[in-house]
This record gives sequence, C-alpha cells and structure tokens, in this order.
Amino acid sequence: MGTLNDIKKILKEAKSSKEISGYIDMEDPQTKANPENPAVVIIGIGKMNYDMLKKDVERKTKDLYNFAKKGNWKFLYKQAGKIEDYSGGNLESPYQSYIRTLIQVEAKMESGPYKAKITKAKRKK
Repeated sequence: MGTLNDIKKILKEAKSSKEISGYIDMEDPQTKANPENPAVVIIGIGKMNYDMLKKDVERKTKDLYNFAKKGNWKFLYKQAGKIEDYSGGNLESPYQSYIRTLIQVEAKMESGPYKAKITKAKRKK
C-alpha cells in the first residue's frame, strides 16, 4: 500500500502543467455559449463537453471496480497503468488521460479569469 507521500506525488504529477493531458477549447461554440460545461480536448483521444467527460470517468471507474471484483488484474493494470509507445517511452493510459484532464480543467475553471467568463456568460442570458 502506498504512503501519503506517494499519493501527494501522484496528485502533484496530475496537476503538473509540464505534462498536459487536455485543455478547454476556448474557441469552441459550446464553451462560449456555456462556460460552465465547456468543450474539453483530451490530447490524443478527442473532444467532449465537461459533463460528458465526468460521466465517462465515473463509468470507467465503475467498470474497473467490476473487473477488480472478478479478479481480472491484468486488464485492470493495463487500463490504469502507464503504457509503452513504439519508441520505448511511457505514456499514460487513456483512463489516466481522462482523469488528468479533469484535474487540469477543473483547476482552470477555478481560476479568476475563467470565473469572470462564467459570470459574463450568465449575465448575457
């Protein structure tokens, strides 16, 4: 079992701006119309709105729990762990990309300028 320092390290890595997994598409009509549910780009995977991304992570997490109950550890590890690309480097799994994107997008949405954008959009309605 990991220590508290291991958990802090993982969270720090997920918040790292050096490694970006996704971002808010500020030019997308969805983001302009409803900044509380912006269009989010997950690098290497695609684009979806914020609410859909959260629901997808919830669904994937439930699926992983079901695989754990069945003892399918190899599949569970493959989904949650790093994967190797053709050049021998480590990449995050799609599941990790989704989670890191959520962390990074929520940090952006908590920033002052983004909150101002939300307020401005609400006033237009």
